[in-house]
Amino acid sequence: MRDSIQRFKQLCEISHKAKPGHIAVVSIHALISAMLTVVWSTFPAGIARQLEEQNGTGLIAMTCGLVLFKVIALLLQAFLDQKIKMGNRLIKNEMNRMIDAKILSISFVQTENPKILDLKEQAIWTFENYGGITYLIQHLVLALSALISIVIYLVMLSSMPAAIVVIIFYSLIALLAGKKKRIEGVQYWEETSRLNRWFLYLTWQIAHNYHVGKEIRLYNGSSMVLNRMEEMRESWKKTEENYASSTGRCNGLIEGAGLVIVILAILWLGGPGKTSLSLSLVILCVTVLFEMPSLLSRLVLHATETFQLCDFGQHFLDFIDLPNDQKVHEKVSAEMDYIEIKHASFRYPEEEKEAVQDVSFRINKGEKIAIVGRNGAGKSTLIKMLCGLYHTREGEINFVMENGQCISPEDYIGKSGVVFQDFKILPVSLKENILMGRNENKERLEELIAFSKLKDIVTGLARGSDTVLSKAIDAEGTDLSGGENQEVAIARAKYGNTGLLILDEPNSALDVYAEEQLYLDVAISSQKDTVIFVSHRLSACKFCDRIIVMKDGKVIEEGSHAILMRQQGEYYELYQAQAELYQNKLGCR
Repeated sequence: MRDSIQRFKQLCEISHKAKPGHIAVVSIHALISAMLTVVWSTFPAGIARQLEEQNGTGLIAMTCGLVLFKVIALLLQAFLDQKIKMGNRLIKNEMNRMIDAKILSISFVQTENPKILDLKEQAIWTFENYGGITYLIQHLVLALSALISIVIYLVMLSSMPAAIVVIIFYSLIALLAGKKKRIEGVQYWEETSRLNRWFLYLTWQIAHNYHVGKEIRLYNGSSMVLNRMEEMRESWKKTEENYASSTGRCNGLIEGAGLVIVILAILWLGGPGKTSLSLSLVILCVTVLFEMPSLLSRLVLHATETFQLCDFGQHFLDFIDLPNDQKVHEKVSAEMDYIEIKHASFRYPEEEKEAVQDVSFRINKGEKIAIVGRNGAGKSTLIKMLCGLYHTREGEINFVMENGQCISPEDYIGKSGVVFQDFKILPVSLKENILMGRNENKERLEELIAFSKLKDIVTGLARGSDTVLSKAIDAEGTDLSGGENQEVAIARAKYGNTGLLILDEPNSALDVYAEEQLYLDVAISSQKDTVIFVSHRLSACKFCDRIIVMKDGKVIEEGSHAILMRQQGEYYELYQAQAELYQNKLGCR
């Protein structure tokens, strides 16, 4: 209970921030609803009493008063409905904004953690499917309005203690059934949110993604995808049926206990000694006792929903409370002198084996370094550590400036240019793809285009660098080839003129000769820069000053091409194997 109250308080603070006064508006609306319920249900008894007293004036006054009250209440409710709808939209927008901001600010490695992805999905489901804070507030206020009505009715029945005992007994049964329903609801919600993440991935990332459509059609993979989606639907159906069955039993218990109250009330009113009761009192008793089960059921329902939404809201609160990864970057007052990696290790979340183990080496300013190794050697992981996207579990990585200032990779983010093997070209203009939100420096942009292969690309585009790089988004846009997209990605990396350029195998569209030429072109055009090349094609890295060889997350060899070939270790074996492979391919032509 204490935890739920704390969650409710936190969620209400978010609501007030998004729309001040929203809780008060919802409360007034619920209070009016409660008053309408009580007044309308007791009106027949009041009419009967006026008839018993033969008070025509009172009868007219009561009827006119009820009509006037209902008209005013309905007008006020209509006005408040619009205010509530606007407040709900603002609160939902605020929750969306908080989730979007958190997704873009948490540690990059957390975006690859299945537990965090499930937590994100549960946070989104909190308001997408259950109304989130807005429904939480409404359910709480509706529960309070039902409670107010019940208290008023209990006061009316204060002269009938037997009826009050029956109502209390029913309340205990209903509350226990409501608690069971709440527990089942949380379990149902957690399971369906997990299934939803899978289903959305199959739908939007595979079935609806035209980039994947080639493989699906080529290998007739549609049946596999549809079968997997059907499995998700069946799991969802089973979860829905189990939840419906469980909640049906709880609701049946609540409604069944309510019927017992009505039956007992009728038997009590028709029992011995009750013939002297006035008609108005009998009507009041029957009305109240018939209304009480419905009110108690609403109280249990809305109270259960309130606590359940508080439990759901915990996932939202947990997600937005994840630590941000963005820091206030230290001001770099000098150029980088060297990068020092000392006993650095990294392990992915939920993994036992370290992807990078106790790595140590130094990269001097202006050096051309190659990091090579078999697939899974830890090359790309190490690069993400150098970029500040992954944090070292042990050891440290420092960018040491010429003035002796040491800067961590996290603080150096944005000051290095990187082209990853899975780089993305966004459906915006070519110029925006290069700038990526950075301030536009026309001279630097024109320089990059003029002294690269982008010049021919831009010249051939109808709107030049303002051409959108997606025909699917813009009919006047264009879809570049793999090699052309690569030129855009390299220009993006070099735009900041940072002095450090990293190419992490951005060569899926290139053959071995084109890759070697690409690396040579980059090395020549970046003579003053420190350049790190990552590749599993060793022939493309022969010209580098130094080659770092990785295996199983460790650095096992280091030196120039000539030195490593003389050592006849891992690098030598890989190089010879690749050379033989290429020779065999040439011989087959």
